[in-house]
Amino acid sequence: MTHVTRQRTPSIKGKLASKAVSFFIYIWLGIHTATIFAQCGNSNKFMVIHSYHPEFPWVQSYSRGIEQNLEQPFSLTHFYMDTKRKPASAFNNISEQAWQYFLSQKPRAVILSDDNALRLLGPKFVKTNCNIVYLGINNNPRNYGMLNHNNVSGVLERPLIKRSMLLMNHFLPIRKALVLFDNSVTAQVVQQDIFNHQSNMIMGITSLDIYLIDSFTTWKEVVSMKYEGDQAYDAIFIGLYHTLTNEFGQHVPANTVLNWTSENVKVPLFAFWDFSIGQGKALGGYVLYGEDQGKAAAKQLINMLTKSKDTHLNPATGDTGRYLFSRSELKRWSLKVPEKLDKQINWIP
Repeated sequence: MTHVTRQRTPSIKGKLASKAVSFFIYIWLGIHTATIFAQCGNSNKFMVIHSYHPEFPWVQSYSRGIEQNLEQPFSLTHFYMDTKRKPASAFNNISEQAWQYFLSQKPRAVILSDDNALRLLGPKFVKTNCNIVYLGINNNPRNYGMLNHNNVSGVLERPLIKRSMLLMNHFLPIRKALVLFDNSVTAQVVQQDIFNHQSNMIMGITSLDIYLIDSFTTWKEVVSMKYEGDQAYDAIFIGLYHTLTNEFGQHVPANTVLNWTSENVKVPLFAFWDFSIGQGKALGGYVLYGEDQGKAAAKQLINMLTKSKDTHLNPATGDTGRYLFSRSELKRWSLKVPEKLDKQINWIP
Protein backbone atom coordinates (compact mmCIF):
# COMPACT_ATOMS: atom_id res chain seq x y z
CA MET A 1 0.00 0.00 0.00
CA THR A 2 1.32 3.34 -0.96
CA HIS A 3 1.10 6.04 1.69
CA VAL A 4 0.47 9.45 0.31
CA THR A 5 1.10 12.45 2.46
CA ARG A 6 -1.13 15.34 1.57
CA GLN A 7 0.24 18.79 2.26
CA ARG A 8 -2.59 21.24 2.87
CA THR A 9 -2.30 24.67 1.37
CA PRO A 10 -3.22 27.27 3.98
CA SER A 11 -6.51 29.01 3.32
CA ILE A 12 -6.78 32.77 3.03
CA LYS A 13 -8.46 32.87 6.46
CA GLY A 14 -5.64 30.79 7.90
CA LYS A 15 -3.02 33.12 6.48
CA LEU A 16 -4.83 36.16 7.90
CA ALA A 17 -5.18 34.52 11.31
CA SER A 18 -1.50 33.60 11.32
CA LYS A 19 -0.51 37.16 10.42
CA ALA A 20 -2.78 38.56 13.14
CA VAL A 21 -1.21 36.30 15.76
CA SER A 22 2.29 37.24 14.57
CA PHE A 23 1.38 40.93 14.73
CA PHE A 24 0.15 40.74 18.32
CA ILE A 25 3.20 38.72 19.37
CA TYR A 26 5.37 41.39 17.75
CA ILE A 27 3.58 44.17 19.60
CA TRP A 28 3.73 42.26 22.91
CA LEU A 29 7.45 41.61 22.52
CA GLY A 30 8.03 45.23 21.58
CA ILE A 31 6.29 46.54 24.69
CA HIS A 32 7.97 44.11 27.07
CA THR A 33 11.40 44.46 25.47
CA ALA A 34 11.10 48.25 25.80
CA THR A 35 10.39 47.82 29.50
CA ILE A 36 13.18 45.33 30.14
CA PHE A 37 15.81 47.36 28.29
CA ALA A 38 14.74 50.78 29.55
CA GLN A 39 17.96 52.32 30.80
CA CYS A 40 18.71 54.95 33.38
CA GLY A 41 21.34 57.57 32.63
CA ASN A 42 24.65 58.27 34.35
CA SER A 43 24.10 61.94 35.15
CA ASN A 44 23.19 63.37 38.55
CA LYS A 45 19.62 63.95 37.43
CA PHE A 46 17.06 62.20 39.62
CA MET A 47 13.36 61.85 38.94
CA VAL A 48 10.55 61.93 41.49
CA ILE A 49 7.20 60.50 40.45
CA HIS A 50 4.60 61.80 42.89
CA SER A 51 1.27 60.08 43.48
CA TYR A 52 -0.30 63.44 44.30
CA HIS A 53 -0.30 67.10 43.21
CA PRO A 54 2.37 69.77 43.84
CA GLU A 55 0.11 71.92 46.06
CA PHE A 56 -0.42 69.10 48.59
CA PRO A 57 1.49 70.09 51.79
CA TRP A 58 2.67 66.49 52.28
CA VAL A 59 4.31 66.60 48.81
CA GLN A 60 5.93 69.97 49.50
CA SER A 61 7.24 68.75 52.85
CA TYR A 62 8.89 65.50 51.73
CA SER A 63 10.23 67.25 48.60
CA ARG A 64 12.13 69.65 50.88
CA GLY A 65 13.49 66.68 52.78
CA ILE A 66 14.75 65.08 49.56
CA GLU A 67 16.34 68.24 48.18
CA GLN A 68 18.08 69.16 51.44
CA ASN A 69 19.67 65.74 51.90
CA LEU A 70 20.85 64.64 48.47
CA GLU A 71 24.55 65.08 47.82
CA GLN A 72 25.46 67.96 45.49
CA PRO A 73 25.55 68.47 42.58
CA PHE A 74 22.20 67.09 41.42
CA SER A 75 19.05 68.10 39.62
CA LEU A 76 15.52 66.89 40.24
CA THR A 77 12.79 66.42 37.69
CA HIS A 78 9.21 65.78 38.78
CA PHE A 79 6.03 64.13 37.51
CA TYR A 80 2.81 64.63 39.47
CA MET A 81 0.17 61.92 38.99
CA ASP A 82 -2.50 63.85 40.93
CA THR A 83 -4.33 60.68 42.00
CA LYS A 84 -6.05 62.28 44.98
CA ARG A 85 -8.03 64.58 42.70
CA LYS A 86 -8.32 62.42 39.56
CA PRO A 87 -10.76 59.49 39.29
CA ALA A 88 -9.42 55.93 39.51
CA SER A 89 -10.55 55.35 35.92
CA ALA A 90 -7.78 57.74 34.79
CA PHE A 91 -4.94 56.09 36.73
CA ASN A 92 -3.73 53.73 33.98
CA ASN A 93 -3.48 56.56 31.48
CA ILE A 94 -1.68 58.77 34.01
CA SER A 95 0.82 56.04 34.87
CA GLU A 96 1.59 55.55 31.16
CA GLN A 97 2.25 59.29 30.86
CA ALA A 98 4.62 59.05 33.82
CA TRP A 99 6.42 56.10 32.22
CA GLN A 100 6.86 57.94 28.91
CA TYR A 101 8.19 60.97 30.79
CA PHE A 102 10.73 58.73 32.52
CA LEU A 103 11.85 57.31 29.16
CA SER A 104 12.32 60.83 27.80
CA GLN A 105 14.33 62.05 30.81
CA LYS A 106 16.71 59.11 31.39
CA PRO A 107 17.44 59.99 35.06
CA ARG A 108 20.10 58.25 37.08
CA ALA A 109 17.54 56.98 39.61
CA VAL A 110 13.83 57.28 40.37
CA ILE A 111 11.92 58.01 43.58
CA LEU A 112 8.33 56.72 43.63
CA SER A 113 6.31 58.62 46.20
CA ASP A 114 3.34 57.10 48.02
CA ASP A 115 1.33 53.97 47.34
CA ASN A 116 -0.30 54.78 44.01
CA ALA A 117 2.97 55.53 42.23
CA LEU A 118 4.57 52.35 43.55
CA ARG A 119 1.52 50.19 42.84
CA LEU A 120 1.05 51.46 39.29
CA LEU A 121 4.69 51.85 38.19
CA GLY A 122 6.81 49.70 40.50
CA PRO A 123 6.30 46.44 38.53
CA LYS A 124 7.64 48.16 35.39
CA PHE A 125 10.64 49.72 37.07
CA VAL A 126 11.89 46.51 38.69
CA LYS A 127 12.49 45.16 35.17
CA THR A 128 14.88 48.00 34.36
CA ASN A 129 18.47 48.65 35.37
CA CYS A 130 17.37 51.67 37.43
CA ASN A 131 17.79 52.18 41.15
CA ILE A 132 14.33 52.75 42.60
CA VAL A 133 13.55 54.28 45.99
CA TYR A 134 10.01 54.58 47.31
CA LEU A 135 8.69 56.69 50.17
CA GLY A 136 5.41 57.22 52.02
CA ILE A 137 4.33 53.60 51.56
CA ASN A 138 1.57 52.48 53.92
CA ASN A 139 0.93 49.06 52.43
CA ASN A 140 3.39 46.17 52.48
CA PRO A 141 5.71 46.69 49.46
CA ARG A 142 5.53 42.97 48.68
CA ASN A 143 1.86 43.54 47.77
CA TYR A 144 3.18 45.66 44.89
CA GLY A 145 5.73 43.06 43.76
CA MET A 146 8.67 44.79 45.44
CA LEU A 147 10.14 41.75 47.21
CA ASN A 148 13.70 40.53 46.59
CA HIS A 149 14.75 43.10 43.99
CA ASN A 150 18.27 44.46 44.53
CA ASN A 151 17.50 47.67 42.64
CA VAL A 152 14.57 48.59 44.91
CA SER A 153 14.39 49.90 48.48
CA GLY A 154 12.65 52.71 50.27
CA VAL A 155 10.94 54.21 53.29
CA LEU A 156 7.76 52.96 54.93
CA GLU A 157 5.19 55.34 56.37
CA ARG A 158 3.32 54.17 59.45
CA PRO A 159 0.57 56.52 60.72
CA LEU A 160 1.05 57.03 64.45
CA ILE A 161 -2.52 56.25 65.42
CA LYS A 162 -1.91 54.08 68.47
CA ARG A 163 0.90 56.16 69.92
CA SER A 164 -0.87 59.43 69.18
CA MET A 165 -4.02 58.21 70.87
CA LEU A 166 -2.21 57.15 74.02
CA LEU A 167 -0.21 60.39 74.23
CA MET A 168 -3.25 62.64 73.76
CA ASN A 169 -4.66 61.23 76.99
CA HIS A 170 -2.10 63.49 78.70
CA PHE A 171 -4.19 66.47 77.53
CA LEU A 172 -7.66 65.17 78.37
CA PRO A 173 -9.06 61.78 79.34
CA ILE A 174 -10.37 60.17 76.14
CA ARG A 175 -12.87 57.44 76.87
CA LYS A 176 -14.27 57.32 73.36
CA ALA A 177 -12.88 58.86 70.14
CA LEU A 178 -13.91 59.11 66.50
CA VAL A 179 -11.28 58.61 63.78
CA LEU A 180 -12.17 60.12 60.38
CA PHE A 181 -10.56 59.24 57.05
CA ASP A 182 -11.46 59.50 53.41
CA ASN A 183 -11.61 56.21 51.50
CA SER A 184 -8.12 56.41 50.00
CA VAL A 185 -5.52 53.62 49.78
CA THR A 186 -3.85 54.89 52.97
CA ALA A 187 -7.16 54.88 54.86
CA GLN A 188 -7.93 51.33 53.75
CA VAL A 189 -4.50 50.14 54.89
CA VAL A 190 -5.04 51.82 58.28
CA GLN A 191 -8.33 50.01 58.79
CA GLN A 192 -6.82 46.75 57.58
CA ASP A 193 -3.56 46.78 59.54
CA ILE A 194 -4.32 48.82 62.66
CA PHE A 195 -8.03 48.12 63.13
CA ASN A 196 -7.74 44.53 61.84
CA HIS A 197 -10.49 45.16 59.23
CA GLN A 198 -12.88 46.27 61.99
CA SER A 199 -14.64 49.59 62.57
CA ASN A 200 -13.88 49.66 66.31
CA MET A 201 -10.82 49.05 68.45
CA ILE A 202 -10.10 49.27 72.19
CA MET A 203 -6.80 50.87 73.13
CA GLY A 204 -6.06 51.23 76.82
CA ILE A 205 -8.96 53.20 78.29
CA THR A 206 -10.10 54.44 74.88
CA SER A 207 -12.66 53.00 72.47
CA LEU A 208 -11.98 54.07 68.87
CA ASP A 209 -14.52 54.14 66.04
CA ILE A 210 -13.14 54.59 62.52
CA TYR A 211 -15.11 55.87 59.53
CA LEU A 212 -13.87 55.68 55.93
CA ILE A 213 -15.88 58.19 53.92
CA ASP A 214 -16.27 58.89 50.18
CA SER A 215 -18.34 62.09 50.06
CA PHE A 216 -18.18 65.45 51.79
CA THR A 217 -21.92 65.23 52.43
CA THR A 218 -21.50 62.04 54.47
CA TRP A 219 -18.45 63.55 56.21
CA LYS A 220 -20.56 66.51 57.34
CA GLU A 221 -23.31 64.22 58.56
CA VAL A 222 -20.89 62.17 60.67
CA VAL A 223 -19.27 65.27 62.20
CA SER A 224 -22.60 67.03 62.84
CA MET A 225 -24.44 64.03 64.25
CA LYS A 226 -25.58 64.40 67.84
CA TYR A 227 -23.81 61.78 69.93
CA GLU A 228 -25.22 61.27 73.42
CA GLY A 229 -24.75 58.97 76.38
CA ASP A 230 -22.52 56.00 75.64
CA GLN A 231 -22.20 57.16 72.03
CA ALA A 232 -20.74 60.54 72.95
CA TYR A 233 -17.17 61.20 71.81
CA ASP A 234 -14.52 62.99 73.86
CA ALA A 235 -12.36 63.82 70.84
CA ILE A 236 -12.16 63.49 67.06
CA PHE A 237 -8.97 62.50 65.26
CA ILE A 238 -8.72 63.53 61.62
CA GLY A 239 -6.64 61.43 59.26
CA LEU A 240 -6.76 62.06 55.52
CA TYR A 241 -9.61 63.88 53.79
CA HIS A 242 -8.15 64.58 50.37
CA THR A 243 -10.25 62.32 48.12
CA LEU A 244 -13.71 63.46 49.23
CA THR A 245 -16.14 64.43 46.47
CA ASN A 246 -19.28 66.57 46.33
CA GLU A 247 -22.76 65.52 45.17
CA PHE A 248 -21.63 65.86 41.53
CA GLY A 249 -18.64 63.56 42.01
CA GLN A 250 -16.21 66.47 41.88
CA HIS A 251 -13.17 66.71 44.14
CA VAL A 252 -13.59 68.91 47.24
CA PRO A 253 -10.45 70.96 48.12
CA ALA A 254 -8.74 69.60 51.23
CA ASN A 255 -8.66 72.97 53.01
CA THR A 256 -12.42 73.30 52.54
CA VAL A 257 -12.90 70.00 54.37
CA LEU A 258 -10.40 70.79 57.10
CA ASN A 259 -11.67 74.31 57.82
CA TRP A 260 -15.31 73.21 57.84
CA THR A 261 -14.48 70.34 60.21
CA SER A 262 -12.58 72.60 62.61
CA GLU A 263 -15.48 75.08 62.68
CA ASN A 264 -18.17 72.47 63.27
CA VAL A 265 -16.73 69.87 65.64
CA LYS A 266 -18.23 69.86 69.13
CA VAL A 267 -15.21 68.25 70.79
CA PRO A 268 -11.44 68.84 70.45
CA LEU A 269 -9.99 67.96 67.04
CA PHE A 270 -6.60 66.21 66.86
CA ALA A 271 -4.61 65.06 63.80
CA PHE A 272 -2.05 62.46 62.68
CA TRP A 273 -0.19 64.58 60.07
CA ASP A 274 1.50 67.96 60.51
CA PHE A 275 -0.32 69.68 57.62
CA SER A 276 -3.67 69.31 59.41
CA ILE A 277 -2.67 71.39 62.45
CA GLY A 278 -2.89 75.15 62.93
CA GLN A 279 -5.27 78.04 63.44
CA GLY A 280 -8.66 77.11 62.00
CA LYS A 281 -7.52 73.48 61.75
CA ALA A 282 -6.81 70.69 64.26
CA LEU A 283 -5.35 71.71 67.62
CA GLY A 284 -2.43 69.29 67.65
CA GLY A 285 -1.17 65.76 67.84
CA TYR A 286 1.80 63.42 67.77
CA VAL A 287 2.33 63.60 64.05
CA LEU A 288 4.25 62.45 61.01
CA TYR A 289 6.29 65.01 59.06
CA GLY A 290 6.70 64.63 55.32
CA GLU A 291 10.15 66.20 55.58
CA ASP A 292 11.35 63.24 57.67
CA GLN A 293 10.17 60.85 54.93
CA GLY A 294 12.03 62.85 52.31
CA LYS A 295 15.21 62.91 54.38
CA ALA A 296 15.09 59.15 54.89
CA ALA A 297 14.40 58.58 51.17
CA ALA A 298 17.41 60.71 50.18
CA LYS A 299 19.65 58.66 52.48
CA GLN A 300 18.28 55.43 51.01
CA LEU A 301 18.96 56.71 47.51
CA ILE A 302 22.57 57.58 48.36
CA ASN A 303 23.01 54.10 49.84
CA MET A 304 21.47 52.52 46.73
CA LEU A 305 23.91 54.34 44.45
CA THR A 306 26.97 53.35 46.48
CA LYS A 307 26.19 49.73 47.36
CA SER A 308 27.17 46.67 45.35
CA LYS A 309 24.61 45.76 42.68
CA ASP A 310 24.13 42.26 44.09
CA THR A 311 23.44 43.57 47.61
CA HIS A 312 19.88 44.00 48.87
CA LEU A 313 19.05 47.13 50.90
CA ASN A 314 16.25 46.65 53.40
CA PRO A 315 13.54 49.34 53.60
CA ALA A 316 13.69 51.91 56.37
CA THR A 317 10.92 53.42 58.48
CA GLY A 318 10.59 57.19 58.85
CA ASP A 319 11.12 58.95 62.17
CA THR A 320 8.70 58.05 64.93
CA GLY A 321 6.97 61.43 65.01
CA ARG A 322 6.88 64.72 66.91
CA TYR A 323 4.50 66.76 69.00
CA LEU A 324 2.97 69.67 67.10
CA PHE A 325 0.39 72.03 68.63
CA SER A 326 -1.42 75.25 67.76
CA ARG A 327 -1.47 77.84 70.54
CA SER A 328 -4.67 79.44 69.26
CA GLU A 329 -6.55 76.14 69.00
CA LEU A 330 -5.44 75.02 72.46
CA LYS A 331 -6.77 78.29 73.84
CA ARG A 332 -10.02 77.84 71.94
CA TRP A 333 -10.62 74.48 73.63
CA SER A 334 -9.31 75.67 77.03
CA LEU A 335 -6.73 72.90 77.16
CA LYS A 336 -3.39 73.11 78.95
CA VAL A 337 -0.14 71.37 78.13
CA PRO A 338 1.32 69.19 80.89
CA GLU A 339 4.50 70.80 82.15
CA LYS A 340 6.57 67.68 81.45
CA LEU A 341 5.66 67.85 77.74
CA ASP A 342 6.03 71.59 77.15
CA LYS A 343 9.66 71.47 76.02
CA GLN A 344 8.99 68.53 73.66
CA ILE A 345 6.36 70.39 71.66
CA ASN A 346 6.83 72.24 68.38
CA TRP A 347 4.55 75.27 68.57
CA ILE A 348 2.74 77.09 65.79
CA PRO A 349 0.21 79.97 66.04
